[in-house]
Amino acid sequence: MRNPNESSDEFVNRVMAELDEALKYLPKESLRDVQAHRELFIPRLIRCLEDACDEFEEEDIAAGNAHFFALFLLTEFQAMSAWPAIRRAISLPDEGVEELFGDASTGFLCRVLAVFAAEHPEWLDELLSNRSIDVYVRWEPKHREYGDENFSVETEPKFSRVRQSQNSDSRNTTEDRSEKNDQQVES
Repeated sequence: MRNPNESSDEFVNRVMAELDEALKYLPKESLRDVQAHRELFIPRLIRCLEDACDEFEEEDIAAGNAHFFALFLLTEFQAMSAWPAIRRAISLPDEGVEELFGDASTGFLCRVLAVFAAEHPEWLDELLSNRSIDVYVRWEPKHREYGDENFSVETEPKFSRVRQSQNSDSRNTTEDRSEKNDQQVES
């Protein structure tokens, strides 16, 4: 909770430090503080992700845990301004994504991507077609979208085109049913 004697900068710094130190527990109060003051925290959460990427690129490790929470908070806030930082974080080479986000790098990444790709499917297309990005990062949204039987690491489906195709297929199926029903009514 915000101390009335704290400046905005002191408050943000304190809460970010609490998120960073939360390795073995869920910092519920700190998360609520961020949620209650999202406009104050969004720029700092973005910078936190950028700093974690810089740190990983320089040292192959990222200390603390604030970047982990930043990914999910920025997604919750649907902060489109965060996309460049999120894209960079999930595009890190080697084990970078795993280092920053652990199992969430594959288990929950499709949910993060769904928020940002909903209005910008080209962002997801770009990510999925970039073979320099970790195969498991690319695999997760494809697997969720297309299912095991339709997916291989070698395929490069375009999210926006497949989504359009699925929509037209469902319209065609509905139209076919409608025509069939009309024919039955006429008989």
